[in-house]
This record gives sequence, structure tokens and C-alpha cells, in this order.
Amino acid sequence: MACLLLAVLLPSLALLQLWHQFDSVVHDSVSAQQQTAKLTNAVRLVSEQATVMERSARQFVVLDDASFRQGVDAAWNLSEPALQQLAAASPTPAVVLAQYRQRRRELNQLLDQREGDLPLRMTLFFDQLARDNDRLGAVVKGHIVQREQQMRERFAEQRRAAGLMVVASAGLALLLALLIGHRLAQPVVRLRRRIQQLGDGQRGLDWKPEGPADLRELAHSLQELDTRLTELENDKSRFFRHVSHELKTPLAALNEGAALLSEQILGPLNPAQQEVIGIVRDNVQLLRQRIDALLRQDAEQLRIKRLDWQRFNLQGLLDAHIEQNRLLINGKQLTIDLCHGVGWTHGDADKVGTIVDNLLINAIRFSPNGGALRLETSKEQGRVTLTVADQGPGVAETDRERIFEPFYCGPVPAGEVPGSGIGLSMAQGFAQQMGGNIELISRTGEGARFRLWWPDRAAR
Repeated sequence: MACLLLAVLLPSLALLQLWHQFDSVVHDSVSAQQQTAKLTNAVRLVSEQATVMERSARQFVVLDDASFRQGVDAAWNLSEPALQQLAAASPTPAVVLAQYRQRRRELNQLLDQREGDLPLRMTLFFDQLARDNDRLGAVVKGHIVQREQQMRERFAEQRRAAGLMVVASAGLALLLALLIGHRLAQPVVRLRRRIQQLGDGQRGLDWKPEGPADLRELAHSLQELDTRLTELENDKSRFFRHVSHELKTPLAALNEGAALLSEQILGPLNPAQQEVIGIVRDNVQLLRQRIDALLRQDAEQLRIKRLDWQRFNLQGLLDAHIEQNRLLINGKQLTIDLCHGVGWTHGDADKVGTIVDNLLINAIRFSPNGGALRLETSKEQGRVTLTVADQGPGVAETDRERIFEPFYCGPVPAGEVPGSGIGLSMAQGFAQQMGGNIELISRTGEGARFRLWWPDRAAR
């Protein structure tokens, strides 16, 4: 709020100062124009009174009429205020006034004594007075020109200052706007990151409500949601563990009883009875596998919350998992066609390894003896892609939409034990956790072909 107030006040203060400066310049300009007009009128008045003075003096000499002598004095008296204004505009006002007063005494002496060639002496006197007036007029004109030049320079300086002030104000306003935007954006960015982490399965996040009131209220609500989700997941885990424990005890008894009957310890069985006991034992074993899978999925749900994004060698990871399953591969005499298009890349190596293991084991299980598996990696359009293909019967049309559902098991290959039904579901969950997916891209009637992809970026 304080930054926003500064962003508004600083340009306003700058404009106020700029207005004050221009008002001062305009006021001085008006004063200068008025002073120029006064000085111009004073020069004109001094020149006019000098003409009146010369005419009255000559008439006094010829006619000896005292009224003309009074006219000379009146002209001097009328010129005095104008001379004082003009003298003030000169560099040496006292000298100018003393000079004109000396001229007045000289004229009075000429008119009082009337000696020698008076007309000639008067002509010389008034010529000198005219030159004095011209010099004074030139000095005043120079003063006016200098004053106008100073005003022009002052206007230019104010214009430059105004331009700099406008640029500085705009720059400061922009800087403050960026700071305010950054300050407002930071809580939004942090909140968005926390929401993404919450969606990725992380719990117990530090929400730190900050920023505007709306954002603080939203952060508080999300914190409550985070707490509630944590409680629900803990309750679910406790429920799974309790149910699994309660089911395993009677299942153990059923399994032991079926084993006693199957071994005919309690008495001989006919073939039909032995077949029924075999079915019971198989289903007890399948139910135990499902319970173990349920516990495993709950553990993997805790694992999926943590994403360890790092740089790893995909080629080395594939080679390692192929070697880990080498006994299964050799047992079916399978050929591995491995096409490496990607070496080092980025992602969660542990989760990619789990996905590869699930896809590879499924491909081995459904491959015919002597068949071939193809694993191909590539990188395009910012994605890392792994394709796993086998030559088995493929996925039936009725199963294509359900194979990624938890605990769903399709038809089992001959001689194979049914799986838990969580492998592909867990693998797809890991892929989606990394921002990618697993897709079945083969057509019905051909071998299964799965494609795993995730974004290739240095950090998530």
C-alpha cells in the first residue's frame, strides 16, 4: 500500500514543482516585459524633452523671454524621473545621473553668462547631449537584449528540467509499478507452486499466508484442505492395514485347512474332491496376493508423493533392468531388440525404473517362447519416449479400456500365475506424476505395444 501511495505521490509532487517553476518563469517574463516597456518610454521621453529643451533654450537666447528659460527647467525636471529609470538599467547608475546633472549645470551657465559665440556653443552642447542620450539608449537596449536572452535561457533550462523531471517521474513510476507487481506476484507464484505440490500428492506444506487479504484467505483455506487430506490419507492407510490384518488371519486358517485336506492327512479324497480343494487353495492364494497388492499400493501412494527429479542415464537404466530379468528372458528364449535413442536425460529415475520393470515383466509374461521384445527410446518435441513391444496375443478390445484400472487382471497366459492387477495402474500413476503418461498404442490382433513418455526438462 505504501509503495502504491509513493507511485501516485511522487509524480504528483514532481508535476507540482514543475508547475511552480513555470509559474515563476511566467511571472518574471511578465515583469521583464513591463520593465522593457517602461525603459522604452523613458528613452522616448528623454529624447523628446531634449528636443523641447533645445528649442526653449534657443528661443530664450533670441527673445530673452523668461518663460522660455522656465521651459528649459521644466524639460529638465520632466526628464529627471526617466533618467533615474534609465540610469538604474545601466551598469553605473550614479555616474549616469552625475553626468546629466553636470550637463544641466553647463546649460545653465551658458544661458546665464551669454558669452562668446553662444549659438555655436549651444549647438555643440546639444550635439553632446544627443550623443549622451544615444549612448544611454544603447546601454538600455543592451540591457533589454541581455534580459531577454536571460529569459530565453531560463525558459530553455526549465524546458530541459521539465523533460528530465517527466522522464525521471515516468521511470520512477515504472520502477515502482514493477516493484509492486513483483511484490504482488510473489505470493501468487508461491501459492501456485504449493497448489501444484498439493496436486502432486505432497502433504504438510508450509503455506505462509501473505499478500492481499484475498490471497491470505485462499492460502488459509488451502492449508485447511491440506490438513484434511493428510488426515483422510492417514485414516485410509490405517483402514487398509487393519482390514488386511483381519483378513490374513482367517485366510491363513483356510489355507492350512485346505493344505491338510489336499495332503489327505484327514483321510483319502476322490478326484472330484481333490479338484475342489485345488480350486479352494488357488483362490485362497489369489486372495492373499490381492491383500499384499493392496498394502503395496498403499505404500506406493506414499512414494508417489515424493518426486526426485534429476539427471540420469536412461540407456544404463534399461540395460540394468534387462539384466535383472535375464533369467526370465532366457527361460523363454526371447530376443531383445534394444534401440537406444536417448542417453542422459531428466526425470525421476526411481519411478522410471519401476515403470520399466512393470512393462518389461508383462512383455516377458505374454511373449511366446522364442519371440522377440523391442525397446526403443527417442526424444522429440521436449518429450522422452520409451516404447515396449512384444509378439504376444496383444490386448483384447474388451480389456483396452480397463487394463490401467487398479486390481484389474485380464486373461492370464498359459502356465502363468495371475498378477495383482496394480502394476500398470501404479506405473501409469508414476508417469502422470512426472507430467507424462503410459498409452497402449497397438491395434487389436497384434502384440501389445506400450508407450511411456514424460517431459524432458532440467527441473520441475
